[in-house]
Amino acid sequence: FIEAIGLSKHLSPTRSNGLAAMLATIRLHAAGLAG
Repeated sequence: FIEAIGLSKHLSPTRSNGLAAMLATIRLHAAGLAG
């Protein structure tokens, strides 16, 4: 999704990695709640 809207191109590598980590954490929590 982030790549699809082109957001990662506008972020520095550090911020991009932080965003990816944040999304991974959100997905883990969402999976935990759903499961």
